[in-house]
Amino acid sequence: MTDVSIHIDFDIVSCVIHFLQMDDNADVQLQAARAITNITLSNTSDHISSVVEAGAIPILIRQLSSPNEEISATVAWALGNIAANRLEYRDMMLADGALPALLQAVEDFKEKSKHTVLRFPHEDVNEQAVLIIGNTVVNDLIERDGFYLPTEDFNELSKVETVKKVLYAISIFFALLPFPDIDVVQSVFPVLARLLLSEDLEIIENACLALCHISYGSEIYIRSIVASDRSIIPRFIELLEHGSPEVTETVLTIIGNIMTGDNLYTKMILHCNGLPALFRLLDHTSESIRDAVCLAISNITAGTTK
Repeated sequence: MTDVSIHIDFDIVSCVIHFLQMDDNADVQLQAARAITNITLSNTSDHISSVVEAGAIPILIRQLSSPNEEISATVAWALGNIAANRLEYRDMMLADGALPALLQAVEDFKEKSKHTVLRFPHEDVNEQAVLIIGNTVVNDLIERDGFYLPTEDFNELSKVETVKKVLYAISIFFALLPFPDIDVVQSVFPVLARLLLSEDLEIIENACLALCHISYGSEIYIRSIVASDRSIIPRFIELLEHGSPEVTETVLTIIGNIMTGDNLYTKMILHCNGLPALFRLLDHTSESIRDAVCLAISNITAGTTK
């Protein structure tokens, strides 16, 4: 029997959910949020069902608005894991207002400068910094590996983690079929369009992934992506030449799906210099990217008269 199963057998889940509601003790809440997330990470239906049946979903949604960013990030991660397990759970979350709460959790996120998403001298420090937040009394300046970090930057790094986990949950919501109603889907576009402009790789990847899931929908969903923000097609074209192959391939999929819609959408992509960007990718080292580019160019030549 696993440790998680033991906890469930002894009804630890109900106790943990009780601790998650102790708004006067953020440390206890954080540990409770981590415990719930660990259970959902087991990806075992019985374990996740125990969390849902104990009434965790509305409480997790409420904690998205916690002033403690690490709590917000952790419960967003748990919600995404639960939604991924069963369509019924995703629909329960939507009915309980999870999507507006997720969007609100990242509403005030703004990268202060191109250096806001902190780049540390050693990759392992990035992961350690997240663990430090909330567990250490941070002085006005902390020196780590020769890199000075103001307190406000630690807070910003914590917010970045919240954004990543929220985007993960949103992408899960739209990975499941059938899609939510179009009105629900449209509510995410302003946030996703803004986060596409981030300089954090994981934020861009997750925003693209969410839009990619939506782009597999019917014509009305594709039209909603195109009409959501006038900068979104030009940004897709820019991201074709992003340094991350994962971003490039995901955006290629989005563009390919968009071009299956109205011929006007293909013309918009061409107007934004999409064809030269696609041609430049023909020399990409990734075979799957080259194949996707060839398919996109084929669709363009087949679907337009110019």
